[in-house]
Parts: sequence; C-alpha cells; structure tokens
Amino acid sequence: MNFSVLYTQFLPGIFPYIYDIFLVIFASKLLLVRKNPRVPIFFIFYLVIIFTIIIIGFYRFNEIGKYFISDLRIIVVIFIILNLPFHKYRLSSILKFFYICLLLNLILIVIGFVDNSLYSSFVKFYHSGYIIESHSQTMGTNVPLSYVTSLQQRFTGFFLQPVSSGIFFSILLFCIFYLWRINVLIFSNFVILSAMTLFCGYASLSSAFQMWILLLVFYYFPPKKYFVIYLAILIAIFIAILAFFDLEELLIFIDIFFMSGRYGDDSNIATMLASVDLTFVDYLLGFNIESKGYYGKGLGDSGYVIKFVTGGVFYLITYYSLIILIFRKIYTTKLKYNDFLVSILIFLFLCEFGTNAFSLPQVSILIFFLIFIVHHIVVNNDIYRNNHIQKK
Repeated sequence: MNFSVLYTQFLPGIFPYIYDIFLVIFASKLLLVRKNPRVPIFFIFYLVIIFTIIIIGFYRFNEIGKYFISDLRIIVVIFIILNLPFHKYRLSSILKFFYICLLLNLILIVIGFVDNSLYSSFVKFYHSGYIIESHSQTMGTNVPLSYVTSLQQRFTGFFLQPVSSGIFFSILLFCIFYLWRINVLIFSNFVILSAMTLFCGYASLSSAFQMWILLLVFYYFPPKKYFVIYLAILIAIFIAILAFFDLEELLIFIDIFFMSGRYGDDSNIATMLASVDLTFVDYLLGFNIESKGYYGKGLGDSGYVIKFVTGGVFYLITYYSLIILIFRKIYTTKLKYNDFLVSILIFLFLCEFGTNAFSLPQVSILIFFLIFIVHHIVVNNDIYRNNHIQKK
C-alpha cells in the first residue's frame, strides 16, 4: 500500500504550510479519483460555522484570523482518512512504515546527542519554512522552533516542535501497546518498537510525552466506569494539598512541570488575558487581540485560548463538539475497544491546554491515521491474527 501522504509529512519544511499543501493536493486527488467520496454532513455544518465567524470577524475587525486555516486542517485530514483504501493495508506494510519513521528519527536524534552543532544546522534548514518570529530578538533572526529547542538539548527529529514529537510518540507508544495487548503484535516487535518510541519521545523533553502514562491509566481505569473513584481521589488530593502544601507553590510546580510554564503569572497567556478588556460580544464571538491594544505572543500556547480568541465561547463549543462527533461517528464500533479511543480522546483534550493538539501541522494526519488503522485492525482482528500466525 502507498504511504505517500504520510511520507510527505517528513519531507523538508522549507516553505510555509508545505505540509498542509501536500494534504490539500492528496485530498483533491482523492476527491477526483473516488466515485463517491465520503463527506460527512457534520463537516459541511462545521465549514458553514467557520465561514460565518470569519465573515463576522472580517466585519468587526477588517481581517480574517489565520487560526481558522489551522482549524480547517482537521477537515482535510479526516476526509483523507475516510477515503483511504484501508482494506488494502497489510500489517507488515504498516509495521515497515513505522519502523522506517522511527529509525530515521532515532538516527537523527542520536546525531543531535553526538554533534549538537550538526543537528542544529540541519533542523535550521530542514524546518526553515516554519520560523518563529518571537525568537528574533534572542537569536538575532527568525528561526524554526526545532532549532531553538535543539540548543536546549531537546531533540525533535523530523518534527517541527517538541510538543508535536511528544504527542505523536505518546499515541504511537499507546497504539503499539494496544496492538500487542490484542495479540496483533508479537512480543519482539512490541519491545523493539516501544524502545525506539520511548527514546524518541523522551529526547524531546516534551511535557506531552511525560503524560503518556495517563493513556494507560485511562485505559485500565476508564473514567466512565470509575468516575466515583476518580472524583474521590481528586477530592482527597485537594484536601491533602490544603492541609500539607502551600497552594501557590504547588500551582507553580504543576504549571512548570506539566504545562511548561504556560499559565504562570508571567506567561504569555496570563499576560495577554490581563491586558485586554472584553465585552459580552467578545466572549461570545471572539476578538482581535491587536484591536484590544495587545501585540505580544499568547495564542499558540493553548488550543483552548486559540479557539476562544478566534471565535469566542460559541466557536469553542462548536469545534470540540465536532471532535467528539468525529470519534463517536467514525471510530465507534460494537467491538469492546472503546476504552482505547476514549483514552486517546481524553489525552488529546488534556494536551489542548498546551497546544492545538487536534490540528497540528505535520502530526495530525499521522495521529488520526494511527487511530484509524488500529480501528481497522481491531475490526478485522481475527484476519490479521491468522495471517500473522501463517507468516510465522
């Protein structure tokens, strides 16, 4: 099976939005080639809402927010996923693809540990189309985020930023575990793939990858089934905090360790929210931060803040309702593996506190492909297991 749409996401990002351009080209090809392409009705509903908010925003601020472009990415990604011929995928081909991706990332990251200067120069060129203007003062010029983090001994491999690497490798590790759990992966493949994934994930020092263990927690203790226990634990922790810890210091620790300082008093988000005066319409339909007199950075640090600023509470509800609808309508099956899907959904919602987790450039297509291929394997579990046993 041709994995070209996935391989394009590992090509040099030397032009802005090059990874999205590849997705649009591939989606257009599917739209023209397939006789009856699958286009869920709620996609159309979502697009209508987005363009309505864009028109309102253009009328109010005389500009169109760039973050809507990012949010349209998930539409393109899911359209591609829905129209890929998954019945032609073989387990051996899937494993080969991820072995290659992991091996290339691992080699590149090892180079980073051995020769940081060589690695930094490589990613500076390789991701030159995705520069971060906010680093121009400290670096003297606009540079990619992967270059900045490489100087901090944080290696992302072929990914644009640590959070992208952390989220991808977290979900990949969980998928590897799950496929071994249902006897699709043999133990040797499970160990090799897991070891490579752990190394690549931890090399980024991403907070998202530090939380990958939550995927196993949610899987073995589903929140729906153990809601009372989760609630009791949270109440007990809260009481213990009030009794034995300084709340302010603990919040600072949580923000630094789990959120990489995104919500502290001097963070971009806190500074931005403290600098703007919002009306009821702003809360409902979003606002332009520059029209409010704020010109600093703040949106990219949180998916929730991005949605709130872009389209207000109305868009927040619309966007995340779409996400839940995608998981319910596309990934739900009668087979008992919903705990796997719910674990990933909760994990991504938690990651939204630190980034635009559901619609990241380069990574979104890989994440949803992973989830959908596991769906396909689970549905055909007996077929895959029999084929695998015969090959042995």
